[in-house]
Amino acid sequence: MKDDMVDFLNLKRLPARLTTTQTALLLGFQEHDIPVIVRVNLLKPLGNPVPNATKYFAASEIEKLAADRTWLNRATKEMYGQPP
Repeated sequence: MKDDMVDFLNLKRLPARLTTTQTALLLGFQEHDIPVIVRVNLLKPLGNPVPNATKYFAASEIEKLAADRTWLNRATKEMYGQPP
């Protein structure tokens, strides 16, 4: 794991808005998985970004989702192409 990733995971307080990279790291997915999870409406970016805009996610929501086994199972099934 890269040093900057370890530093991010060791923060005492997360920033309120997370990038796609930070979101993937906290949820245990790859960065390229996040657009898939967004597309199937399991994750919603902040605001109403256009398709090619940088996406930000609420840290408070991401922390809750990371602790939700049911949500993680659904999101993982989407990565495998299985029905939720």
